[in-house]
Amino acid sequence: MATSGNDTKLSLISNNIMPQKISRIIKTINTQNLTENIQKILTLDSWKEIIWVLKADAYSHGIKIVSQTLHDLNQKQYGVYEIQEAKILDELYSDVSIFIFDGLTESEWADFTTINSFKNKLIICLNKIEDLDKIQNITNPNIEYHVFIETGFHWYGVQNVDEFCEAAKSKKVNISGVCSHFIQSDQPDSDITLSQIKKFNEEVESVRHYFPNVKTHLGNSNALVHKLALGTDFYRVGRIMYGGKFGNEVFKQVMSIKVEVLQVKEVKSGETISYGANFTADEDTRIAVLAGGYLYGIDRRLSNIGKFYYENKILNILGTVAMNTTVVDIGNLDIEAGDWVTFTDDIDEIRVTDIAKEIGVIEHEFYLRTSLISSIVG
Repeated sequence: MATSGNDTKLSLISNNIMPQKISRIIKTINTQNLTENIQKILTLDSWKEIIWVLKADAYSHGIKIVSQTLHDLNQKQYGVYEIQEAKILDELYSDVSIFIFDGLTESEWADFTTINSFKNKLIICLNKIEDLDKIQNITNPNIEYHVFIETGFHWYGVQNVDEFCEAAKSKKVNISGVCSHFIQSDQPDSDITLSQIKKFNEEVESVRHYFPNVKTHLGNSNALVHKLALGTDFYRVGRIMYGGKFGNEVFKQVMSIKVEVLQVKEVKSGETISYGANFTADEDTRIAVLAGGYLYGIDRRLSNIGKFYYENKILNILGTVAMNTTVVDIGNLDIEAGDWVTFTDDIDEIRVTDIAKEIGVIEHEFYLRTSLISSIVG
C-alpha cells in the first residue's frame, strides 16, 4: 500500500529513528540534567503555568524521551508545531493537554477525522478569520481554540480582533485563550518589546468583551528569564529546557554527541588535509579521521576552527569538514580506531552555546542539524 509524505514523516518522528540507524555517531540525552533544568524553570515563576515546547521532535532531543521526563514530573501541558507531533503525544498519554501553536494548514483542517480522534485535550491556535469556517466538521469535545493575535511579528495572526470575535460568536465557536509571540524577548526594555506588550494587553481586553474567561500566553523562554508578560496565565518554555545561558540563568546541557574514530594516521609537515587543501601541517603530527561530518550536524563552518574532546584534552579540527568525515589533531594522545571522541557535551568550549556562537547560529538551529542521529537515554 502506498504511503503519503505525511505518513512517512509521522513514522520517522514517532520512532525517532532514520530508516537505517546510525551507530557510528551516538547522541545521548542526559535525563538527569533535563530533570534539573525543568525543576529550576519551575522555580522562576511559581505563579504561572508552563506549556513545555516539544516541537521539532523536542528540538531533536526526542519527543518521547523529553515528554516522558516531563510527565514523570507531573508536567502535562505540551506545545508542538503541527498535528503529526500532537498525534504522537496523544498516542503516548491519556491525561495531557496539547497546544498546536501555529494553527493548522488547509490540508490539516481537511483531515478532520484525525482531529476528531484525539482523546486528550487539543488546543488549536486560530490565526485567521477563515479558520472559523473549518471548525464546522470538528465534533470532538476535547478540542479548544485560542486566537493568535498579530502584534508586530508579521508572520500570521488575526489583525481585526473585533471582527474575528463577532464571527466566532455568530458561528458558536468558543474562544478559550489568546496568544501571540515576542519579537525581541531577549531585549526586555526595547521599544518593540514594550510596544508588543501594550498591544497584546489591549487586544486581550477586546477579546474579553466577547469571551470573558480567556487565558493568555505571550512569553517564551527568554520572557520567563526576564520576567516579561507577567500578566499572562502561561509561559511557553522550550529553549532553556535543553541548556544554555539566558540572562543571568545557566541551564545544564542535555544533549551530548560522540563520534567513532574511523582511522588514525600520521601526517608529515607540508602535507594538506581534506577538501580544498585549506590546511597544511606545519609539523609532523598524528590525526584521527572521524566517522561523522556535516550530514550529522558537524557544521562545515567549523572547518579549521572547531573542536572535539577526549579525556580532558581538546582536539582541533583540521581542514574542511566533509559530509561523512571530520579530521582532528590528536598529537601524541593514545587514541586508536574504535575509540569515541566527544563533539558536544556539558563541558567548557564544546557546549552547544559555544559551538553555535562560533558559527553564528542559535542553539535550536544547531540541535536541529543533529536530527539524523538517533537519541538514546543516558
